[in-house]
Amino acid sequence: MFGVSRHCSFFSCLNGFCFRRQFFIKGQRVELNYRIRDPQVRVLDDKGEQIGIMTSQEANRLADSRGLDLAKINPGSNPPVCKIMDYGKFKFDAVKREKEQKKHQKNSEMREMRLSMNIDKHDLETKARQTKKLLTDGDKVKVSIRMRGREQAHAKLGVTVMNNFFALCEDVSVIDIKAHTEGRNIFMILTPKKLEAKSNKSRQPKTDKKISELKETSSQNKLQQNLGDKLKAKLNDAEEKNKNLDF
Repeated sequence: MFGVSRHCSFFSCLNGFCFRRQFFIKGQRVELNYRIRDPQVRVLDDKGEQIGIMTSQEANRLADSRGLDLAKINPGSNPPVCKIMDYGKFKFDAVKREKEQKKHQKNSEMREMRLSMNIDKHDLETKARQTKKLLTDGDKVKVSIRMRGREQAHAKLGVTVMNNFFALCEDVSVIDIKAHTEGRNIFMILTPKKLEAKSNKSRQPKTDKKISELKETSSQNKLQQNLGDKLKAKLNDAEEKNKNLDF
């Protein structure tokens, strides 16, 4: 097995045979180190500050002197932009960030609830309660009916069953795909009703503020009117007293 230096880090050697390795940044293939053969490149240091324009050989020598890699991050610009970085550390940090994001993200799953054309009211309500639990957990629900035999001639009855089922789940769900027939099946997809609830909650405090402001202004106007009436009454009393004194 042959050792590989930084200058040919884009090759993996095994039993004398070299295999080219691929490097990626944000899903795009990246050229590294001496694989960069452009006549001139614009170089950024590991802190993102611009060093200047130089040949690719000079940029690689500069990266060598710092013990780091040279990565072409913007090949479409003129000249291409390269950055001096520790590519191994950069890749490790990127994978770590993706794992943390996946932990915080809850992927909604597609659940399925099966009904029948001749389902009775009690069973329909039971399945509606089960569907509500799935929707409140943030999952989408695919409601389906499998038509058998002569039931295909009465597909409209299946659609009405679907609409009645949605009426029982309407407080926590929204229709993503309306009930429709596909061969022997009738499908409908329900999604959680979260966005509308949030928007209603965000609207409530604004309306409450407006109502409180209107009440305050009306109370202030009433106080001003009362004070004005009292002052007018006092002025009238004073004028009458002055008239009596004159007589």
